[in-house]
Amino acid sequence: MSVAAAGFGKAIQVAEESARELLPGLSDLKLEGVVISGKDYEVTLSYYISGQSPLELSQRSKKETLGLLAAMMTSRREYKVFLVDKNTFAFRGFRAYKE
Repeated sequence: MSVAAAGFGKAIQVAEESARELLPGLSDLKLEGVVISGKDYEVTLSYYISGQSPLELSQRSKKETLGLLAAMMTSRREYKVFLVDKNTFAFRGFRAYKE
């Protein structure tokens, strides 16, 4: 693995660990992207914040349709950008994702 790839890997690991620590109850954590911006790695992660993910809910019985719809409406995918120092790999914070 190249030095650059190792740096990205470490930044992703720090961001994922920070997300799990700071956002209890998240599920289905996914990497959406990572870039170097100034002195930070900007790691974009997405996750479900409450309830179950729609994939988990789809496994439930067809007889529970109304309950399934209600549960899906309480679940939503969130996107955040986690900032990790490019030199020290220290977690620096997170912010809302903007398109």
